[in-house]
Amino acid sequence: MEPTQPPLRILHLEDDPADAALVVAALKRSGLQYTLRRVDNQAEFVTALEEGKFDLILSDVSLPGFSGPEACRIVQDRRAHRTPDTEPQPEVPFIFVSGTIGEEMAIDMLKIGATDYVMKHRLARLEPAVRRALAEAAEREERRAAVRSRQQAESLFRSLFEHVTVGVAIVDPDRRLIRVNPALQRMLGCEEAELLTLGFPHFVHPDDAAEGEGLDRELWRGERSSYEVEQRFVCHDGEERRARTVVSAIREERGAPRYAIHLVEDVTERRAMEAHFLQAQKMEAVGRLAAGIAHDFNNLLTVINGYTGMMLRKGTPEQTKPLQAIVQAAERARTLTQRLLALGRQQQEQRKVLEVNAVLTGLEPMVRHLLGPGIHLILELDPAAGAVEVDETQIEQVLMNLVINSRDALGDEGRITLSTAAEPASEALPRGAVLVRVTDTGSGMDAATQARMFEPFFTTKDLGKGTGLGMWMVSEIVGHSGGSIAVDSALGKGTTVTIRLPQVQAATAA
Repeated sequence: MEPTQPPLRILHLEDDPADAALVVAALKRSGLQYTLRRVDNQAEFVTALEEGKFDLILSDVSLPGFSGPEACRIVQDRRAHRTPDTEPQPEVPFIFVSGTIGEEMAIDMLKIGATDYVMKHRLARLEPAVRRALAEAAEREERRAAVRSRQQAESLFRSLFEHVTVGVAIVDPDRRLIRVNPALQRMLGCEEAELLTLGFPHFVHPDDAAEGEGLDRELWRGERSSYEVEQRFVCHDGEERRARTVVSAIREERGAPRYAIHLVEDVTERRAMEAHFLQAQKMEAVGRLAAGIAHDFNNLLTVINGYTGMMLRKGTPEQTKPLQAIVQAAERARTLTQRLLALGRQQQEQRKVLEVNAVLTGLEPMVRHLLGPGIHLILELDPAAGAVEVDETQIEQVLMNLVINSRDALGDEGRITLSTAAEPASEALPRGAVLVRVTDTGSGMDAATQARMFEPFFTTKDLGKGTGLGMWMVSEIVGHSGGSIAVDSALGKGTTVTIRLPQVQAATAA
């Protein structure tokens, strides 16, 4: 069964009861279901409009002190002056029912918004006029609702397009960018006009372009409806960003792709965190392995040193030199063992407050002994540098590692400068910091070497001349002591390593 339609709500403006009865009789004969409210003056008409919603208005042309055209204008004005926040009102058909309407007056009435007019002596026309007016009004309302729906959808799309945090681009079948949102502009560091001119391929890293281009061709040939790819983008300022792009085709009714929507998510930081996590896992495994090896190695060294000591005490003078060489090799092996134990975090720390200048002064004779005759050592110590709380053996190991690296970078001649300075207090370091710099005039490092120099077991030295643990130990000790380390280097321009440690009061030394 079809749902029962609610009765029409009709407002009838008529001052003559007899004419009003004729109209009611015509409506009854039409078979229309309705409720009717009759008013005969302007005040009642306006009150009725304010109190209820009507589906149809019938009006006489002439009334005492009021007229049908005036009533029609009131209805049109109320509709025209609704604010944007007011719920849209459907169009209400307005039909004049009059005894005498000339052709010229009828045209004027239609111009001011009337839907139709019916002569009182021809009320048989009332039913078809009402039905046609209601049908036309419903059709117009459907069209307006469709327009409102489209406008709301467009407004929602614009809002999402402008404010979504991932980059969005719309591409046409000729692979041209049609629109790009602010998030993509910020990511690539490029204004929309320039981005539309340059296009996507301009920003994709050359080494990553082939995969995306192949998937794109399959999309436009209709072989796939979407694809996902991760690529590097080279931003306008030259910075590389890694992004995950999801591309979907928007198709016509016939199935051919009309547009492609690219959703570009910047995953640079996420991938860096994942790499850092994997590196931490790897280092934990390497540390455990190294610590286990170191313990067994220490046991072997104990045996070697014990028997070598016995042989030195009982051996002949001719045997002394080779036995001393064994002892020296065993000591170097013990140093390597200490590094391996540190890698496994199994060394005991003994922190105390030390004057940095005193540490450097105490190391000076040993450092000079390590350097060749062509390498000059310069100490530039700031008397106000201050004190730090560290493990003395560890900080000496840090400085010796840095000096040895500088020596190896210099070759037979050059200059190494050890300097200290005080850094003012900051939010991160409320008591200030102590800066220790090791500067050399050696060969320097390229960017690739600097990026890996703190990795364990990474070395640029020849096989057998380096373990690759020295700079890793430097980084670990400094970080574990609450400090930071910075490197400034370039090929052919030497290297400066700056260690920043929290400053403490020397009077607090135990």
